[in-house]
Amino acid sequence: MDPLFTTVSEQMILAITEAFGVEHAAKDIATEFSVPPKIELGHLAFPCFLLAKSTQKKPNEISSI
Repeated sequence: MDPLFTTVSEQMILAITEAFGVEHAAKDIATEFSVPPKIELGHLAFPCFLLAKSTQKKPNEISSI
């Protein structure tokens, strides 16, 4: 795994758990990060469905934060 990807993923997990108070789901959240198939889609992808389930919020609400 790319060290930069790992570092960014770890920082994102910290930010997500702090913002949403979902420390119990941090390990599951970590498995959700991926590299999009095209660079035009960004450098890091994170589907919000697991986080939505943990926080009882809609995925589009989470993605807009």
